[in-house]
Amino acid sequence: MDFDRIESQIIFNDNGKIDDIIARSRNDAHKLIEECMLMANQATAKFLAHNEEDFLYRIHPKPTAEKVETTRQFLTAVGLTLEGGVQPESKHFAKVLVDAKGRDDENIIKTVVLRTMKQAVYTPANEGHFGLAFEDYTHFTSPIRRYPDLLVHRAINRVLDKKKRKPSKKMIETGAHLSVTERRADDASRDVEQWLKCEYMRDKVGDTFNGVISGVAGFGIFIELTDVFVEGMIAMRDMKDDYYIFDDVHHQLKGERTGRTFQLGDTIKIQVASVSLDDRQMVFTPAD
Repeated sequence: MDFDRIESQIIFNDNGKIDDIIARSRNDAHKLIEECMLMANQATAKFLAHNEEDFLYRIHPKPTAEKVETTRQFLTAVGLTLEGGVQPESKHFAKVLVDAKGRDDENIIKTVVLRTMKQAVYTPANEGHFGLAFEDYTHFTSPIRRYPDLLVHRAINRVLDKKKRKPSKKMIETGAHLSVTERRADDASRDVEQWLKCEYMRDKVGDTFNGVISGVAGFGIFIELTDVFVEGMIAMRDMKDDYYIFDDVHHQLKGERTGRTFQLGDTIKIQVASVSLDDRQMVFTPAD
């Protein structure tokens, strides 16, 4: 599945201050390197599995039946079909992404499909990688070296040196630990990035921006600004024109009295109400 999601890039000036936050460009060279990395990771997993070596796979479990059904209902509502019955395969989700290309709501559909997926983890028990549609996959190489990569390198050396190691329970514990530390590292990275974005937006309180609804929850809506790649939230308590009901299937809030809707992917004009560096939060209010 190719989500090809846009990532933000923070531009600093010579004084170490943020000049701008833009979309990170991704060219053919990036894509070529990524394909080579995937092939190396897959070949390594097959090599170690063939030699019955004890190592950590990178697995991506299938989505739950409940999430699949919720996503299918949403896709049906926007005129798309998720094939594959109660247990669709990766190719069925990939077809949805292909069918969505060029549509005005393409990014919304990508977001919904992505949120259907489970998180990938490290484990010595192979379950395949659902998102990549690989039967065997591990982390052998990456732009930034990881400890799981090192463990795989050691496993390759054991095979080459003919010093095969028997499976151990410790490898299960190691996989679980590395899965947790990976999430922790990702959280730390996002936290720093969000702090920098809040610092950039501090002097823009009171300004108005155009944005797109990037998330909908029972407590409010998340907005990603169009011209600046930052995200903030409009809390339900600040939507005073009506009482809004959360519809999780259609990813929208709907006004009980007016029928007004705020749906994932809708455009909206907002005003920056407050920015908190300590909480890493930007609070918006509707500007129209």
